[in-house]
Amino acid sequence: MSARDIIFELDELVFCIGPVDEPKNPVGLPDVLPFRLERASQTGLLRQQPLEDVLVALNRAYASGSLLGPAMDETVVGQPYALDFLSFVADSVRGLQGKRILEIGAGRGYFLKLLSDQGAFCIGIEPGLMNKPHWDRYGVDVVEGFFPDVAPPGYFDAIVAYALLEHVVDPEAVLSEMREKLHPHGMVCISVPDCSSHIIDSDCSMLFHEHFSYFDINTLRTVLINAGFGDVIITRAKYGGALYAAASIAKSEENNYLSPICDFAKFNFTGKRNAVLKSYNSILSRGEHLGIFAPLRAIPYLPPAAKVRFFDDDESLTGRFYPTFGSPIESRLKLYEMPVDELWVASRTFGRELIRQMSPMLPNTRVLALSDVIKAE
Repeated sequence: MSARDIIFELDELVFCIGPVDEPKNPVGLPDVLPFRLERASQTGLLRQQPLEDVLVALNRAYASGSLLGPAMDETVVGQPYALDFLSFVADSVRGLQGKRILEIGAGRGYFLKLLSDQGAFCIGIEPGLMNKPHWDRYGVDVVEGFFPDVAPPGYFDAIVAYALLEHVVDPEAVLSEMREKLHPHGMVCISVPDCSSHIIDSDCSMLFHEHFSYFDINTLRTVLINAGFGDVIITRAKYGGALYAAASIAKSEENNYLSPICDFAKFNFTGKRNAVLKSYNSILSRGEHLGIFAPLRAIPYLPPAAKVRFFDDDESLTGRFYPTFGSPIESRLKLYEMPVDELWVASRTFGRELIRQMSPMLPNTRVLALSDVIKAE
């Protein structure tokens, strides 16, 4: 068996680094790139193959401050994620007062502010200077660059990383570098998207060029132990669809923990995507209009420039675009005012509640969870 097995590939997947001001990426960034999903045969970890064109484009995107999904900040969208992770970190390190903490991937710096408010001494690392106005507003100390190249001097009681590990090509190597920056009794606290159900369902909605690794509980535990950590605790977030993990430096050399490997033959990403495309084409052939709520997760299922309307509750997205798609992102109110014939709700975490809220307001619209569209096919 080869070290890695290719289980899904696309010649063109929209290269989405976040919302943009027109239906194309900024100058210097492609709108589409190939995508290959592979499985590491020893650990079972699903990962994107690091193609050269993708790596070049991502380095440019990170330097400009790309953002997929909600940022942790004080807004009604971002704050619940931050507070939930803060509670996990505080419990894991047994209180924040007086602790020296490094955050890798500090984003806007809001989580650093929350840590500081609890009495921790904090510093962050973030590629690009796009978020510097936020750092200044929150009064936090952030170093621009990539870890470990710009690692601050000294050692830390804790290193935290929210939505970071899935972005790196070699998560074990990055975790090993984190271990080297910890005090002997220090801990790492990390958050990654929980891809468990996506993997089981062969659901393409988890696939983005920005994400190289797709974790479930077993593979997350594996990379932590292989990187030299022990006493690994993994739990699901109370808010949102993430896995939280806390771990300390292993007290002795341990054998590598190998994840149970899913049956290779059961993966059917290509078949599921083709079936959803068939549903999309059927809607268009009937002269009907399709809408997608929380559309980011649906993009891997759509052909570039698909004829579809996008809707989202995040006000910062309203009027903006995802690359190649000509319709601007609209609000829920606009959906109610100008309904579509069929609406796919692409959020797995909040989808059922969104459907419950919207269905009475859309009596003439077929409102479906994207996950049900996938399973129905």
